[in-house]
Amino acid sequence: MGIELSVIWFVIIVFATLMYIVMDGFDLGIGLLFSTVRGGGDRDVMVNSVAPVWDGNETWLVLGGAGLFWRLSPRLRGDHRRPVDPPDPDADRPDFSRRRL
Repeated sequence: MGIELSVIWFVIIVFATLMYIVMDGFDLGIGLLFSTVRGGGDRDVMVNSVAPVWDGNETWLVLGGAGLFWRLSPRLRGDHRRPVDPPDPDADRPDFSRRRL
């Protein structure tokens, strides 16, 4: 008995979300403090202190979103990895109980 794939994806997505929350906290804090500073020079210092790591923090958000999309897109399409029935040559009308037209 190994670890199921759904558990692995759950761990990956939760890890990416937590990394975004933890590492992006100071960006959000500077954004909150930005409205309290009146001088243009002080605002430039605040923005420049965040600039080197801005994109790195957003990578965790993109990783989490891409993981969710990649993992859930088959379910959103309705593809649940069910076997496809061969066509019935005797069928003269749609059979909605078996989802076959």
